[in-house]
This record gives sequence, structure tokens and C-alpha cells, in this order.
Amino acid sequence: MTPEKFEKLRSSTINLFKITDENLYDKTMQLMNYYVQYYDTYITELKAYKKLLMAKEMIYGKLFNDFKFNQNVMLKSKTEIDPLIHNNAEYHEKAIAVLDQEIQVKYLEGIIDSINKMSYNIKNLIDLKTMKMNGN
Repeated sequence: MTPEKFEKLRSSTINLFKITDENLYDKTMQLMNYYVQYYDTYITELKAYKKLLMAKEMIYGKLFNDFKFNQNVMLKSKTEIDPLIHNNAEYHEKAIAVLDQEIQVKYLEGIIDSINKMSYNIKNLIDLKTMKMNGN
């Protein structure tokens, strides 16, 4: 997801969680649609995250192999090779992309969790409103 699309998603999420007496019943009906929409987006972004993670690991493996066997530098352990790999521009760029994608995935997980909790909160508000109308 591009940063622009992510910002658009974040701003639309703010409206999702605004509940008033006027929209209480409408939100109840819309929750399933919101859940499906955000869950679909979550699955897509999770897939992209896993692909980025695999690509980063492939770069790591290739660089590790190169530093271990093809360089004229005598490196004895993985701890000596890791700093060289992490300083590689291609690996560093992929690591940043993985972190950005991870933030998006965690954000979507949070939204989905909040939608699940919101359905209970809305139900409780409707029950409370009904009790007040009945005079209990």
C-alpha cells in the first residue's frame, strides 16, 4: 500500500469510530461491511509483508554467502558478517520497506480488533437505550 493510500485509510478510519445517537443503528448495520473491507485489506497487506520479508531474507542469504565464501576477507563468525550485510544498500532498503509494511499490517490488525470490540459496545449502547426508553 502506498503511503498516500495508507493515509487515506487512516483518515477514513477516524469516521468509522465516530458513534452518535443518530448513527448508532446505522453503524450496527455497517459493521460487517467494515469488517470485510478491512479484513480483505489486511490479508492483501499481510501477503505483501510476507513477500517483502522473504525478499529481505533472500538478499541476506545471498550477501551472507558472498561475504562468507567469495570475499578475500577472512571472517570467522556470523557476528562479523552481519554488520557488513546490514550496511548493504539493497538490504537496508528492503529492511525499511519491511518495517513500513509491518506498521501497516499492525495498524490493520488494530482496526479489525477495534471493529470486533465495537460491535459489543454498540450492542450494549442499544440495550441501555432500550432500557431507558422502557423506564428500567
